[in-house]
Amino acid sequence: MLHVFGQHRAATRFPIVPTLAVTFAIGLISSYPVRAQSLATQILESPAYPVRYSDDTLTNGLRVLIVESHFAPVISADLFVRAGMRDQVPRPGIAHLLEHLTGDTLPDYARRAGVAFNASTGSQTTVYFFTAPSANFEPALYYLAAILRPPLLDSARLSREKRVVIAEGGQRASNRAYGLSESCLGQLYWNAQLNCTGPDDWDRATLAMGAQDLTDFFHSRYRPNDATLVVVGDVATADALAQISRYFGDIQRGPARRRFESQTASPAAKRFVLTDTLAPASRLDIAYATVAGGSPEYAALSVLATILGRGESSLLKRRLVDERQLVTHIEVSGVDLDGSSDPVPLIITAVVKRGVDPETAERAIGEEIVRLAINPVPRADLERAKSVLAREFLAVTRGGGSGGLAYSLGFYATVNRNPELINSWLHAVDAVTQNDLSTIIARLFNSPPRVVVTTLPAALDSAGVRRRP
Repeated sequence: MLHVFGQHRAATRFPIVPTLAVTFAIGLISSYPVRAQSLATQILESPAYPVRYSDDTLTNGLRVLIVESHFAPVISADLFVRAGMRDQVPRPGIAHLLEHLTGDTLPDYARRAGVAFNASTGSQTTVYFFTAPSANFEPALYYLAAILRPPLLDSARLSREKRVVIAEGGQRASNRAYGLSESCLGQLYWNAQLNCTGPDDWDRATLAMGAQDLTDFFHSRYRPNDATLVVVGDVATADALAQISRYFGDIQRGPARRRFESQTASPAAKRFVLTDTLAPASRLDIAYATVAGGSPEYAALSVLATILGRGESSLLKRRLVDERQLVTHIEVSGVDLDGSSDPVPLIITAVVKRGVDPETAERAIGEEIVRLAINPVPRADLERAKSVLAREFLAVTRGGGSGGLAYSLGFYATVNRNPELINSWLHAVDAVTQNDLSTIIARLFNSPPRVVVTTLPAALDSAGVRRRP
């Protein structure tokens, strides 16, 4: 499973305990038609809010976070490894291919142990995760520990997984409308390149990878001191830590690795125009470099992104879809609960109305941003955004079951290097003021966007079919 900018997954899991407390908190949120307190404040004051976790580090550097939750006999665990798509230069796709090959020293073990096991490669990390009955926690750990041990790279398996990765790449990018646009945006945002590579380039790069390439990448990234293990569910902390030490403790730590630095600073926007045979209309994808996820300014940035382009009542939707009728859809993404540790991309995506030139739509977006810089953000929009973020935060960290909490806590610890964001981030959102928004607007939009990708639909031929030029 692969995602362009971030790692997200949705799964049906057992709810985090205490369920009655969570239900009470949700009921509390919805029980005040007119609130004297903000929605975030009500959540913060509910007994279900704080996440209590232990934070330990094994002698080999593996960080271990454990949350006890005894509502149901089930356990979720996530292993975060700092190896993502932005680490792949000069071999694009190697992180994703290695995701498919790790753990193969134990064929069919997950099925025999009753473990729901999966993995996901994102821009900064690869995450391996499972949900298992608590009685099977120890054999599931045994399987997960195999991820940090060198994989068996026999030629048959390597060839098979290359074909799987190529097929997944086609599903993600070339076989759906605007898939190439999203991939191109990611490439240009995170790397110094000025042009985008396409599916043919990715396939050739994948097929050319050898066992030694994968082995070298594994040894440079897959070591316990570059990983975080999160366990949430029906465990006793001391017992779980002892079991984790038993299966992970003998894995050797590796040398310290220099932190990733994006090579993208530019006084002007990178611009790229592509034609998409599957696109029904022109589209703009505009990415601004902002601040680091988890930084003091990140809460204000999250509120701003929500005001601009999240929901039917968002500012850009009201102005450009409803009033000026220049685009048929507009949204802001990239800024979410799991912001990266590098400059988080704020991405404005607009589907241009038929008959409107994309340059006209882009100028109109710029005009609305200028308006926002001159006029203070209305307080009603500020409070709406806080409510949206508070609901989403509660749903992801409490309503997503043990797996949702394990992922969020692990991402904060691994990428933002601050697991306490699980408890402090909503406080920061609740404290955002109109002045904070004015400050972040002036800082963010004082420079041109980092990347602008314009997608054009292919022209129709005589048979009414879109053909690639």
